[in-house]
Amino acid sequence: MTYAVVVDWYGPYGSVKEANAAIREWGFGEVLYMAAGTVGRQSVPKLQYVGITKGFERRMNTRHKVRTTIADEGLSIYIGEVSSQAVSGRKASHHHKGFTIPVNLAESALAFFLQLPLNSDKRCSRPRDSVVLLNRWWKTDIDTRSRRRPHPDWPDFIEYDGVSDTGSVVWHGGRRKHFSTSLIDETCARASKELRDARDQASE
Repeated sequence: MTYAVVVDWYGPYGSVKEANAAIREWGFGEVLYMAAGTVGRQSVPKLQYVGITKGFERRMNTRHKVRTTIADEGLSIYIGEVSSQAVSGRKASHHHKGFTIPVNLAESALAFFLQLPLNSDKRCSRPRDSVVLLNRWWKTDIDTRSRRRPHPDWPDFIEYDGVSDTGSVVWHGGRRKHFSTSLIDETCARASKELRDARDQASE
């Protein structure tokens, strides 16, 4: 089965406090969030982390990677709401039972195919089901469409076919990246090695 997921993204919010205030004001429940900014010696903001939560304020505690790793100056947070319908019936057992399948798959597809640096574990594994993901962007008033993507690396469209184990990442305007089965395997292996190396270095 292929899941079709449309995510409406709102932002940017310049701090965790601003993003949390928007979630409360608009009554969002289960959401995705994307954090962009600089880490370490970076001078150009990059997409760094995607997550899901039902309690943003509680999730974004002082130990969260977004709070501890991304520089406060230039931090941008986007809140994502799945606007497509979930498939009815029992939740798949291989997905996180606390969240709906579309939200799980959206997080997984973004973390893996964009190889988001701070999603250490999720960028090591392909999505668990076939998924077609469409991203749409809105301004902070949640009514006005944004004419430009928030970041050049953030694609309009991600597709993963679990049967053939291939995928595509598409940016409107002509840019496209195809993931063959071998490239997906290489991506998993490279991300896993980077994670092991980071853990080994931290334990030294």
